[in-house]
Amino acid sequence: MAAKHIVRTKSDHLEGATIRGDSVEKFGGFIYLTAEEDTVCTDADTWYQIQGTVAAPVLEGFSGGAGGVISYDGLETKTFEMDWHCSLVKAGAAVTVEVGIEKNGVLVASSVMSTVATTLQIGMSGTAALELATSDTFAYVVRVLTTAGQTITFAHYNATIRPFFRN
Repeated sequence: MAAKHIVRTKSDHLEGATIRGDSVEKFGGFIYLTAEEDTVCTDADTWYQIQGTVAAPVLEGFSGGAGGVISYDGLETKTFEMDWHCSLVKAGAAVTVEVGIEKNGVLVASSVMSTVATTLQIGMSGTAALELATSDTFAYVVRVLTTAGQTITFAHYNATIRPFFRN
């Protein structure tokens, strides 16, 4: 997916934008999982990127999304609020599942939320503030604690990206 870069005049709405001369650059996005998908956690206590086809109908100042990895295309380092929501289920015995965000392949500890997953579908949500510089990437990840060889089925997953500070 090619990066979208929208430039508006100063008289337009400025929330989440950077003013450059007489124009404004907007940053933000919305992504979602297009269909239910399994993520196999082969090893316990190991983070795995959430699998599935990701649609990115709105990405401004970012690119990617189709494979689940999103890249920041802005020229200035900015802090973004990342909100995510999912529903998941696991066949068999209950296990503790954690979902979070990796930035440049490194887990962002403040993004992690956990639950006990069972055969009943359960919802989870999380929020993190990520400082991103040009070409930084992030992806949504999952792990199971203590029990290897688990399959986590994500029935739904969506996320929003917006500037943390207003101009």
